[in-house]
Amino acid sequence: MALITTLGQPAVIHENHANAPAGGSFSFALYAGSGLMVDWILTPRSTAHRPVQTRLLFDKVGIPVLSTEALESPLARAGQAAERIAFFWMMAAVTCKYINRAEDVKVQWFLDVLKETQDEVQRLLAGDAWDGKYSPGISLAMSRLDQAAALRQLCTRMEKLAVQASHLGAEIPASPLPEINILLDLY
Repeated sequence: MALITTLGQPAVIHENHANAPAGGSFSFALYAGSGLMVDWILTPRSTAHRPVQTRLLFDKVGIPVLSTEALESPLARAGQAAERIAFFWMMAAVTCKYINRAEDVKVQWFLDVLKETQDEVQRLLAGDAWDGKYSPGISLAMSRLDQAAALRQLCTRMEKLAVQASHLGAEIPASPLPEINILLDLY
Protein backbone atom coordinates (compact mmCIF):
# COMPACT_ATOMS: atom_id res chain seq x y z
CA MET A 1 0.00 0.00 0.00
CA ALA A 2 2.88 2.36 0.69
CA LEU A 3 4.00 2.08 -2.93
CA ILE A 4 0.52 2.15 -4.45
CA THR A 5 -0.53 5.26 -2.51
CA THR A 6 2.51 7.23 -3.72
CA LEU A 7 0.42 8.22 -6.75
CA GLY A 8 -2.70 9.13 -4.78
CA GLN A 9 -5.63 7.54 -3.00
CA PRO A 10 -6.87 4.42 -4.78
CA ALA A 11 -10.60 4.19 -5.52
CA VAL A 12 -10.19 0.56 -6.63
CA ILE A 13 -7.45 -1.97 -5.99
CA HIS A 14 -7.63 -5.44 -7.45
CA GLU A 15 -4.91 -8.04 -7.03
CA ASN A 16 -4.69 -10.66 -9.75
CA HIS A 17 -1.43 -12.49 -9.18
CA ALA A 18 -2.26 -14.99 -11.94
CA ASN A 19 -1.31 -12.16 -14.34
CA ALA A 20 2.04 -11.66 -12.63
CA PRO A 21 5.42 -12.92 -13.81
CA ALA A 22 6.80 -15.95 -11.98
CA GLY A 23 7.65 -14.97 -8.41
CA GLY A 24 5.95 -11.59 -8.77
CA SER A 25 2.69 -9.86 -8.02
CA PHE A 26 0.11 -7.94 -10.04
CA SER A 27 -2.15 -5.24 -8.64
CA PHE A 28 -4.46 -2.90 -10.53
CA ALA A 29 -5.17 0.52 -9.05
CA LEU A 30 -7.70 3.14 -10.16
CA TYR A 31 -6.97 6.44 -8.46
CA ALA A 32 -9.66 8.62 -6.92
CA GLY A 33 -10.24 12.01 -8.43
CA SER A 34 -8.05 11.49 -11.50
CA GLY A 35 -9.10 8.29 -13.25
CA LEU A 36 -5.41 7.29 -13.46
CA MET A 37 -5.08 3.52 -13.90
CA VAL A 38 -1.87 1.68 -13.06
CA ASP A 39 -0.97 -1.99 -13.37
CA TRP A 40 1.57 -2.50 -10.61
CA ILE A 41 3.68 -5.48 -11.65
CA LEU A 42 6.29 -6.25 -9.03
CA THR A 43 8.98 -8.85 -9.49
CA PRO A 44 12.32 -9.57 -7.80
CA ARG A 45 15.05 -7.36 -9.23
CA SER A 46 17.17 -10.43 -9.96
CA THR A 47 14.60 -11.69 -12.49
CA ALA A 48 13.26 -8.34 -13.72
CA HIS A 49 13.48 -7.44 -17.41
CA ARG A 50 11.71 -5.10 -19.77
CA PRO A 51 10.49 -5.61 -23.33
CA VAL A 52 12.55 -4.23 -26.21
CA GLN A 53 9.81 -1.75 -27.19
CA THR A 54 9.69 -0.18 -23.69
CA ARG A 55 9.72 3.60 -23.49
CA LEU A 56 11.33 4.47 -20.19
CA LEU A 57 10.27 7.39 -18.05
CA PHE A 58 13.21 6.77 -15.71
CA ASP A 59 15.60 3.94 -14.88
CA LYS A 60 17.39 4.18 -11.57
CA VAL A 61 18.75 0.62 -11.41
CA GLY A 62 19.29 -0.49 -15.02
CA ILE A 63 16.65 -3.18 -15.58
CA PRO A 64 17.93 -5.22 -18.54
CA VAL A 65 16.06 -5.49 -21.82
CA LEU A 66 14.39 -8.86 -22.38
CA SER A 67 16.57 -11.01 -24.54
CA THR A 68 14.86 -12.10 -27.71
CA GLU A 69 17.41 -14.85 -28.32
CA ALA A 70 14.98 -17.53 -27.11
CA LEU A 71 12.54 -16.44 -29.81
CA GLU A 72 15.17 -16.27 -32.52
CA SER A 73 15.11 -19.95 -33.37
CA PRO A 74 12.34 -20.80 -35.80
CA LEU A 75 11.60 -23.97 -33.81
CA ALA A 76 11.14 -22.02 -30.57
CA ARG A 77 8.84 -19.54 -32.30
CA ALA A 78 6.93 -22.39 -33.92
CA GLY A 79 6.42 -23.99 -30.50
CA GLN A 80 4.96 -20.79 -29.11
CA ALA A 81 2.81 -20.41 -32.21
CA ALA A 82 1.53 -23.99 -31.76
CA GLU A 83 0.33 -23.14 -28.25
CA ARG A 84 -1.49 -20.04 -29.50
CA ILE A 85 -3.01 -22.04 -32.36
CA ALA A 86 -4.39 -24.57 -29.85
CA PHE A 87 -5.77 -21.68 -27.78
CA PHE A 88 -7.39 -20.24 -30.92
CA TRP A 89 -9.22 -23.49 -31.70
CA MET A 90 -10.46 -23.80 -28.12
CA MET A 91 -11.80 -20.24 -28.21
CA ALA A 92 -13.35 -20.80 -31.65
CA ALA A 93 -15.41 -23.64 -30.20
CA VAL A 94 -16.48 -21.43 -27.28
CA THR A 95 -17.41 -18.67 -29.74
CA CYS A 96 -19.78 -21.11 -31.48
CA LYS A 97 -21.58 -21.59 -28.19
CA TYR A 98 -22.20 -17.87 -27.83
CA ILE A 99 -23.25 -17.52 -31.47
CA ASN A 100 -25.84 -20.24 -30.91
CA ARG A 101 -27.03 -18.54 -27.72
CA ALA A 102 -27.40 -15.23 -29.63
CA GLU A 103 -25.16 -13.40 -27.13
CA ASP A 104 -24.00 -10.81 -29.63
CA VAL A 105 -21.78 -8.74 -27.36
CA LYS A 106 -19.85 -11.78 -26.15
CA VAL A 107 -19.56 -13.07 -29.71
CA GLN A 108 -17.97 -9.82 -30.83
CA TRP A 109 -15.54 -9.92 -27.94
CA PHE A 110 -14.56 -13.51 -28.75
CA LEU A 111 -14.13 -12.69 -32.44
CA ASP A 112 -11.74 -9.89 -31.48
CA VAL A 113 -9.79 -12.23 -29.17
CA LEU A 114 -9.50 -14.73 -32.02
CA LYS A 115 -8.21 -11.97 -34.34
CA GLU A 116 -5.62 -10.86 -31.76
CA THR A 117 -4.51 -14.47 -31.34
CA GLN A 118 -4.08 -14.80 -35.10
CA ASP A 119 -2.03 -11.62 -35.19
CA GLU A 120 0.15 -13.02 -32.42
CA VAL A 121 0.69 -16.28 -34.32
CA GLN A 122 1.56 -14.37 -37.48
CA ARG A 123 4.04 -12.23 -35.53
CA LEU A 124 5.68 -15.30 -34.00
CA LEU A 125 5.99 -17.03 -37.35
CA ALA A 126 7.56 -13.92 -38.90
CA GLY A 127 9.95 -13.49 -35.95
CA ASP A 128 8.69 -9.97 -35.30
CA ALA A 129 8.64 -8.42 -31.84
CA TRP A 130 5.28 -7.17 -30.59
CA ASP A 131 5.14 -3.40 -31.05
CA GLY A 132 2.75 -2.91 -28.14
CA LYS A 133 -0.18 -2.06 -30.40
CA TYR A 134 -3.24 -4.08 -31.26
CA SER A 135 -4.61 -4.13 -34.76
CA PRO A 136 -8.23 -3.19 -35.36
CA GLY A 137 -10.71 -5.87 -34.38
CA ILE A 138 -13.28 -7.65 -36.46
CA SER A 139 -16.02 -5.57 -38.10
CA LEU A 140 -19.24 -5.63 -36.13
CA ALA A 141 -21.15 -8.82 -36.94
CA MET A 142 -24.73 -8.52 -35.74
CA SER A 143 -26.59 -11.39 -37.34
CA ARG A 144 -25.90 -15.02 -36.63
CA LEU A 145 -25.00 -15.53 -40.30
CA ASP A 146 -22.50 -12.65 -40.22
CA GLN A 147 -21.01 -13.97 -36.99
CA ALA A 148 -20.66 -17.48 -38.39
CA ALA A 149 -19.10 -16.09 -41.57
CA ALA A 150 -16.61 -14.01 -39.57
CA LEU A 151 -15.67 -17.03 -37.47
CA ARG A 152 -15.26 -19.24 -40.54
CA GLN A 153 -13.02 -16.60 -42.13
CA LEU A 154 -10.85 -16.47 -39.02
CA CYS A 155 -10.66 -20.27 -38.94
CA THR A 156 -9.61 -20.45 -42.60
CA ARG A 157 -6.82 -17.95 -41.96
CA MET A 158 -5.69 -19.90 -38.88
CA GLU A 159 -5.50 -23.09 -40.94
CA LYS A 160 -3.03 -21.32 -43.26
CA LEU A 161 -0.97 -20.06 -40.33
CA ALA A 162 -0.94 -23.58 -38.85
CA VAL A 163 0.58 -24.91 -42.09
CA GLN A 164 3.30 -22.27 -41.82
CA ALA A 165 3.95 -23.27 -38.21
CA SER A 166 4.26 -26.92 -39.18
CA HIS A 167 6.80 -25.96 -41.86
CA LEU A 168 8.87 -24.39 -39.07
CA GLY A 169 8.77 -27.68 -37.15
CA ALA A 170 5.79 -27.29 -34.83
CA GLU A 171 3.55 -30.27 -34.19
CA ILE A 172 0.12 -29.08 -35.23
CA PRO A 173 -2.90 -31.38 -34.89
CA ALA A 174 -5.43 -31.62 -37.70
CA SER A 175 -7.72 -28.63 -38.05
CA PRO A 176 -10.97 -28.93 -36.08
CA LEU A 177 -12.82 -26.81 -38.65
CA PRO A 178 -15.24 -29.68 -39.45
CA GLU A 179 -16.26 -29.74 -35.78
CA ILE A 180 -16.55 -25.95 -35.69
CA ASN A 181 -18.89 -26.19 -38.68
CA ILE A 182 -20.98 -28.82 -36.86
CA LEU A 183 -21.31 -26.44 -33.90
CA LEU A 184 -22.26 -23.54 -36.16
CA ASP A 185 -24.88 -25.68 -37.91
CA LEU A 186 -26.64 -26.51 -34.60
CA TYR A 187 -28.61 -23.29 -34.74
